[in-house]
Amino acid sequence: MQRRRYLALSALVLAGCSSSGESDDAPTDTTAPTDTTTDPTTETATTENTATTAAEPAAFEIVSIDAPSSVETGEEFTFAVTARNTGGQDGTLETAVDVVDADTGDTLESGELSLDAPAGETATWNSDTGSHDEPVALLIRLPEYDAETELSVTAAINESARQDLDEAAGLLEDAVEEYISSYRPMGRMDEVDASVGVNVDAIRSPLLDARDLLRSVDDADGLSDGQQDRLAASWGTHWFVWWLASGHNALNSARGNCVKIWNATLDEDHGTAGARTSTLNDNAAAVDENLSNIADDSDPEDMSAIDRLSSEDYNAKLDQIENEIGQCDTLGDLLDEFGGALKTFSTAVSDYGEDYQSASAGFYDAATSFDSLAGEFGDADWSDPFSDIAEEAVCVANAMAAGSEHLDDAAQAGADGNESRQESAEQNARGEFDSCDIVVHRIDSAGSFDS
Repeated sequence: MQRRRYLALSALVLAGCSSSGESDDAPTDTTAPTDTTTDPTTETATTENTATTAAEPAAFEIVSIDAPSSVETGEEFTFAVTARNTGGQDGTLETAVDVVDADTGDTLESGELSLDAPAGETATWNSDTGSHDEPVALLIRLPEYDAETELSVTAAINESARQDLDEAAGLLEDAVEEYISSYRPMGRMDEVDASVGVNVDAIRSPLLDARDLLRSVDDADGLSDGQQDRLAASWGTHWFVWWLASGHNALNSARGNCVKIWNATLDEDHGTAGARTSTLNDNAAAVDENLSNIADDSDPEDMSAIDRLSSEDYNAKLDQIENEIGQCDTLGDLLDEFGGALKTFSTAVSDYGEDYQSASAGFYDAATSFDSLAGEFGDADWSDPFSDIAEEAVCVANAMAAGSEHLDDAAQAGADGNESRQESAEQNARGEFDSCDIVVHRIDSAGSFDS
């Protein structure tokens, strides 16, 4: 039960009263009589009625219970009860006064008020000064008259903490805008994808300033429930943006390594491609770690701390990063397979002319691998940061698959000593390679069959 430092109601006294309005007595008739002759019978009846008629006793109705609609914890207040004596005699209103918890229905205090009022007039009773230490919705109730009013006690605001939280919110907004502006000012969170680099230090600079303010609020006394909720949400937003900056940086590096792996693969620099693949794995691990930190230190509802973000932004951003790092992992695996297929092709080229049987087997395996890769690259729903690589990979894989099939035929013709068929197959292979400019300009082993 909520307790309060308030109004010892059992000792309430009338602090003051006022009366207003007019008497309810009938006005005196001043009209002159038209007949002064008295009927003896009428005179006797009138005398008897006058002797037996008395004024109505005092009766009361509650006009109002006046109290502030809201006060802060610890703030002093009073309330007043105004009643009208509707009877024909002066009297005293004596009735119970209850203070009730509006949420639970529990009676916190009970007492009585005493109020004198002349017949036909109103009077007001004023409470002693009181206060309440805890937030609560109170009902001031006169149960015998079914009258009540509500008084809400809200937590007092720590003004210094409010100012610190306001300033921290502005700094959090600055950090978010710095992140978004990596793509374009006043843009959207989802526009900052894996292809966009971010300045981690620039994003974190306002976050460090916000952190000092939030720590100050952490140490403050007398925070309201609302301020405590706002503080928790502000910390959540702070950590979301903090880990987002480093997580996005790792994601951008992962995407950059995918590009480098692709270029090294096209150049048939398998050593560099392998080293970049190892670095890509490190990038992916860093992204996962930062996503885990975000999940540990924040939640979608925390974004209410600032106007720039919403819970939808939070969820969409995490989904975007998880999707893009997942695609980066997939791309890395496919590029590794692509490099293996090029190695097989290059070995078959080396065998060609010396060991046609081995060359034929190598071109067959290469054609099979490239055909499978073309399907995997082409069927996936790639996001924008990886779509260019995927499109190029489809072009190269299709050309290499078709060209390798013709070279398999050329190797078999060479093994059979059928030069005409061999030359025709080589020409067909060159035509397939020429269908993709990337193959022509980047893959040296395929250029071995240029005319």
